[in-house]
This record gives sequence, C-alpha cells and structure tokens, in this order.
Amino acid sequence: MLAVRRVRAHSALFAALLGVCLLLAALGTGLAGYLGAQARQAVSAGIAALDGSAAELRYDAPTADDAGRQDARARAIIDRELVRAGGAGMPVRVTAAPAANGDDTVWTITPIARQVTPADLPALATVGDRILKALLADSVVGSQGVEKSGTLDEHAAALQVSIAPLAAVEPVPLLLVAAIGLVTLAELGRLLDGVRTRETSLLRSRGASAARVGWTTAAETAVVAGIGAAAGTGVALGVLAAIGSPSTDPVPAASVAVAVVAVAVVLVTGVALASARRTFRRGAADETGRVRRLAAPALVLLLVAAAALSLWRFLQFGSPLSPTAAGAEVDPLAVLAPALCLAVVAVAGLALVPVVAAGVERVAARGDGIRATTVAREVSRRVRMIASPFVVIALAGGGLVLAATYQPTWETASTRTAELHAGADLVVTGTTDVATVAAVPGVGAAAPVASLSGALQDESTVHVTAVPAAGLVAAGTTALGTVDTARLAKDLAAEPVVVPLPATATALTATVAWTGAVPVLTAQLVDASGFVTEAAFSIPASSPAVVTARLPGDGVARALVALDAQLQPVGQPFESVDVVGAVSALAAEGGGGATDLLPASPWTLSPGTTVNGQATASGPLGYTGQLFSATGLRLQPADATAVPVVLSRAFARAISAHVGETPNLDVGVVPGSFPAKVTAIVDQVPGSPGNRGLLVDLRALQVATLRAGGAAVAPTGIWASSADPVATASRIRAAVPGSTVAGPRLGTSVEVLASVPRALWAGMIGGAVLALVALGAVAGELLRMRADEVVVLRALGMPPRRLAGMRRLELGVVAGAAVVVALVGGAATSFLLVPGLARAAILDPFAGAAVPLHVDALGLGLSLAGVIVAIAAILAGYGARVRRQAATLTAAEVTR
Repeated sequence: MLAVRRVRAHSALFAALLGVCLLLAALGTGLAGYLGAQARQAVSAGIAALDGSAAELRYDAPTADDAGRQDARARAIIDRELVRAGGAGMPVRVTAAPAANGDDTVWTITPIARQVTPADLPALATVGDRILKALLADSVVGSQGVEKSGTLDEHAAALQVSIAPLAAVEPVPLLLVAAIGLVTLAELGRLLDGVRTRETSLLRSRGASAARVGWTTAAETAVVAGIGAAAGTGVALGVLAAIGSPSTDPVPAASVAVAVVAVAVVLVTGVALASARRTFRRGAADETGRVRRLAAPALVLLLVAAAALSLWRFLQFGSPLSPTAAGAEVDPLAVLAPALCLAVVAVAGLALVPVVAAGVERVAARGDGIRATTVAREVSRRVRMIASPFVVIALAGGGLVLAATYQPTWETASTRTAELHAGADLVVTGTTDVATVAAVPGVGAAAPVASLSGALQDESTVHVTAVPAAGLVAAGTTALGTVDTARLAKDLAAEPVVVPLPATATALTATVAWTGAVPVLTAQLVDASGFVTEAAFSIPASSPAVVTARLPGDGVARALVALDAQLQPVGQPFESVDVVGAVSALAAEGGGGATDLLPASPWTLSPGTTVNGQATASGPLGYTGQLFSATGLRLQPADATAVPVVLSRAFARAISAHVGETPNLDVGVVPGSFPAKVTAIVDQVPGSPGNRGLLVDLRALQVATLRAGGAAVAPTGIWASSADPVATASRIRAAVPGSTVAGPRLGTSVEVLASVPRALWAGMIGGAVLALVALGAVAGELLRMRADEVVVLRALGMPPRRLAGMRRLELGVVAGAAVVVALVGGAATSFLLVPGLARAAILDPFAGAAVPLHVDALGLGLSLAGVIVAIAAILAGYGARVRRQAATLTAAEVTR
C-alpha cells in the first residue's frame, strides 16, 4: 500500500517513466524486428527464386544389392551432417528416387524456402561437401562411388555474402537509442528522487531502512516499467505485422522488454538507495543548484578514453568491420564509435555551458541588461538540473544529423558501386539474342557484352569488359554521373584493318587455285556490334574453281577480318607435301551487283598460325610451303592498328601504363599479346567486379583475337537500359525463357541494406521524442523547485509575464545550445564515420574507392524543424504555468 500511495503522489513522473519504457521497448523491438524480418524475407525470396539444379543438392550412387539398407544408411548420414552443420530442424527436405539410367539412386536435398533464415545459410553453404565426404567414406553407400551435383550450396554462400554487410551497421541505430534511453531514465530517476527527498527523510526518521526504501522503489519501478515495456513490445509487434515484417521469434522481443525493465529498475532504484543512505549522513539533498559537473572527472575521462579507442579502431579498419581469416566480422569496439563520439561532444558542450553563461553574465553586468544577467546566472547555477535534457537533446539531434547523412551517402555510394559492377541497368545472361531483348517493352537499348577474366604474369586477375562503343553509350550506365559513357565511347573508337562488305551482300564468291592440298575456305566476318560470323565456302572439286559462301542476308553490315584455309595434304602420312594456293578473285554478291574484295596489297599469315611444316604468304592472297599433315592457315591484312583500351587506375598502376602509350598487353584474353593504345585511365571500369579492369570495344577485341589466330570471343550476355528495371526484368524473363536477368536494383541485398537508413531515421526520431520527454520532465521539476523564487520576485514587483518570459528564456537557451551542440557533434561524427559506415554496407566495394559525404538537407531540415517546434511548445507550456504560478502562488503555500 505504501508503494501505491507513493506512486499516486507522483503520478506525472511515473507516467513519464511508463511512457519512456514504452517507447524504448517499442523502438528496440521494432528496430531489431524490422531489420531481422528484412533479412529473413530477403533470404526466403532468394531461395524461392532458385530453380532446377540451383535449388538442390543431389547425390548419385549406384544402387546396392540391399537398396533398403543403402537408402536408410544414406538418409542417416545426410541427417547427421545436417544436424552437425546447422543443428536440429534444418529447413530442408530429403528425398530418394531412382536415377534416369535405372542403375543408380539419387538422394536430393531441397530447402523449404519460407522457413530458411539467415542463420541457416552458413550450414547450407558448407554442408554439401561434408555430406559427400561422409557418403564416400561409408562402405554401404559409397563403395562404388558417389557423385554430387546441384549448386544450392554455392547460391546459399552467395546469398550469405549479399546480406553480410547488414551486420556492420545494424547495431548503430540500436546503440544510439540505448544511449539516449539510458540518459533519459537516469534523469527521471533523479527527478523522482528530488521530489521524494522529504518523503525519504520522513521514512528514515520513522525507522525505515535504506534497503526498505530501495526495495519499495524497485517494486514500484518494476511494475510501472513492466507495464510500459509490455505495452511497447505489443505496439511494436503490431506495427511490424501491419507493415508486412512480422516477428517470428518471441525471444528477441521478450529480451528487449526485460532489458528495458531491468535498466529502469537499476537506475531509479540506485538513485533512491543512494539518496536514502545519505539522508542521515549529511542532511537533506542540496538544492542550491550551484555550478557542478554532470559526472566525476574520472567518469568523463573514461568516456573520452572509450570514445578515442573506439574511434581509433573504426578509423584503423575504415569501417566497423575488422578483417579475419574467414573474411570480416563486426568489431565490438569500432561499432560503438558513433554513439560514443556523439556522447563525448554532448558532454563537452555541457562543460562549456557554465563557462559561456558566466561570460555572458559578466558582460551583461557591465550594462543594464538585467534580463540577460539573470538568465545567464540561473543557467550557470543549474547545470546539474539541465544536464540530462541537454545531453539527450544533443544525442538525439546528433543522431538525426547522422541519419540525414548516412542515408544519401550510402544510397549514392551503393547505387554507384552496384551500377559500376553491373555496367548497365540490366544484365541478361543465357542468351545473346540482342534483337529479342531490345524488343521487350521497357528496354531502351541493348548491346552485347563479353565479361572476361584475364591474368597478368604475377597471376593477379584482370577483368576485361568488351562492349561495342555505340552500345556503351546507348545501354551502359553512367553510375550516377561517375561514368562519362560518351567520352569513353570516343576513347574506344577504333578503325581496325578489315575489308567492309555491303549491307546488302548475300554471298561471297572466290576463284581459288591450288596444288598439293585442297583448300577449304572460311571467311571470318565481324559486324559493328562485335558479333563474328563464319561463312564457309563450298569445297572446290578441281583447280581452279569458283567457290561460294552464303551470308545471313539480314541487312547487317559486316567486314572481312581474315580468310581461313584448312589444308589436308594429299600423300602418305607424315610425308612432306608441297602446297600452293591462291585466291585470284574475291567478291561480295548482292544488291544487284558484285563488289570486288581482292586486296591491293599482299595479305600475311596470322602470327598465331601453327603449321605442321612450313608455310608463308604468297602474292596478294595466297600461300606456299611444305606440310606433313592437316594444317589451318589464316590469311589477313598485313597492316595492324593498336587497339584503343581504357584502363582502371589500379590496373594502369600495376603495369606502369600512362595515357598515350602503346603497350603490348598480355592478359590471357587474346592469344599471346596484342598491340594496345591507352586512351584513358579511369577510377573504375564499368562492368568490372574488381579494381583491375580493362574496357575495350568488342569489335576491336574480336579483330585482335582473330588476327592473333584465336577463336572468336563469345559474348557472355547483354547490357540493357531501362527506366523501370524491376518490371522490365520480369518481361525479359518471360520473353526469353531460360535467361537470367540481374541488375543493381534487383539483388536481394538491396532491400535488406536499404532497411538500415529507415531504421536509423525511426530510431533517431524516437530518440528525439525521448529528449522532449526529458525536457518536459525537467520543466516540471523546475516549477516545483523554484516556487519560492516566484514569491520573492513577485514581492519585489516583477510582473508574472516578465517572470514567465525569463524562465522560458532560461530553458530555451539551454535547449538552443543543445541543438547547436547536436549539429556540431552530428556533423563531426558524420564526417569521421559515415563514409566508413556506408562503405561497410556496400556489397563488393571497390578497394580504396572514395565515399563522398552527402546530406539529405530536406529530411534534416524537416526533422530539426519538428524538434524545434516541439521544444517551443514545451517552453510555451512551461512559461504559461510559471505565469499562472506567479499569479496565484503565495508565501504560505510555498512554506507549507
């Protein structure tokens, strides 16, 4: 009953405590639940999108004589390895069925997509090989061998990588909310103790022990905080369900609620217990309000040291992630840096308040500024009272600045990086039918692309992106203005030595004569997009003969790159045979006439030609030599031009290349080396997965490859531009069965990582509400503490309106100073940490790439305006109550 009466006597403060606990539980449960639900949904969607062999692991073994025993043994092994990898209840199905050949048994593991969570991905990524080894080691199942197929493990590993950056930034909003909540709860505990000082003294004088006071306070705090935490948890779970992100695990929500109640009880009870123990040692609490520090110097130094250590760790790694043997993991010190840095700035700003106030007081005292003098004096005297709302406002405001900088910084850097990696809005693989993709509604332009991996002599990887120069402009991405596609297209413009054919050509005719071996001719043709066409001539029956090669006749202009002659010597095996061949006439037929293609200057043999004997070029278009066996000769124009290339800065640095130089590049893409001309060096090459990249025109690369004696480069996919990539991707999949469509806006990690800025905004807005609660609570306490001053000042003739204005100005100065400190602290913290936080949340960032800081000015302006308006409303209410107090309060009421 005592506790109930004590709660009723101070219902306003306990209502504030209940509201703070409600808000803290709601924010903690909501933020953690929302981020967790986004990760779960992304994983489930990623697994559900897999089909065929990508969605399963298959183990094929010859069926044993005792098939039942073999099946039972295999299932037991699979179940055992699944439990070892991911624990009991792995969300998979295991089935067995006869193989198509009828002689084998196939055990298939398929995931249950809707039940797969991020915690299951490590097991799915590693269990495949473990099961294979276990099956092979078993004499019943693997005595005749076991074959593994399916790529579920590879896709699970890729999905795990795509959501891994979430762990680096997920704690930030939770830690900031926790810091603001701790200060707010501590302030409420202090205020509650302040209004109960006389009650505590009375209870102690009547024999109540300090422990009893503490237990009573703990019980009433636990009940009030428990009600608030339970209500907040329920609200958060309801909101999560309403927005489609329901929480499936009750443990985190319950843990948050218990933590909120425990912290509230510890803070409030701790203050009450300390006050009760001091009551008879040094009398009632001192309410003079002279200038004091918020905390002991040791605690302040500890905070500064912790912030410095955390900041050092963050800057050492460049993000909250520290490198490990397995990759990277969240560093527990570095991840605290944002909250600790904001706290240090807030405490430093608080320390300056009495110094600045004292200076203002001295300056104002020289003149007749009694109002400024009085306000400055009161602010400097009551630093302990205004410390908590000052720090909370500074933390919350700094958090809003952090949110306003993190969101655009991450969005810009992440989008730019993803678009640079992709090279285009959409990347279509599984088809090279550019015309079909270009005809899909929503596709602006399409171009073939060859994404190739090469290597330098030190075996370091170089990525080669080959795309038509015109296609780069039409279908390539500018990566938010980072890539000047028009400029790059000019840099890649090439005029290789080829023989152009009319677009109307439908056939090639040649007159060929030979001795020693029948030449089977094939024309190597290339079009402007870089597609290579092989036109095979008819086989000559005698020498000389006129042979013909049919062309596609699709109206596409092509050019002759080389002429292949496949020779089979007539004679005994490994016997030297003299061979001679010459093309005396070569023409393109079509369009109502013939176009002479016979070269005016002699062609030469490709340096990549391997001759089983010896051969040389002869005449304008011919050959001569001695052969031992079948040989292929490639005749091509003698003149060669350097291939224009654009290098990434890291690649250029690795080979010490500069713009204008003409190195012979040997990267393993073209047989041997090819003459290149460095026309530009850029930070990153579009379409490259890493820092070392090379960009080249696809047609020029094809010509260089053919001239080196290699086979034509097969395009690996199609770049497509689109204003609505998500919808267009669905149309492409429907129009081109079997195709795979990827893009910077289509990955599962996009929505997951985009949830962090939203969570940060929500947390900081909640923190601002907590700061306003703290400010309102302090305003109420100031009304009680300074009631006697009201009587004195009224007795001296100060009007109620002026008195209310001075009190309002005092609190307004404190709130205004806190907002200024918030802006300074938020700006400094954002400058130091936001680029690193953003980089940690980028999938496959380019090493060393700068992450420029951006600010959402509109969002920041609106949020700060909302906070300032709310502060003004609190100040207006506070002033109105002071004015009413001044008009009605009497000395008798104060002394009562």
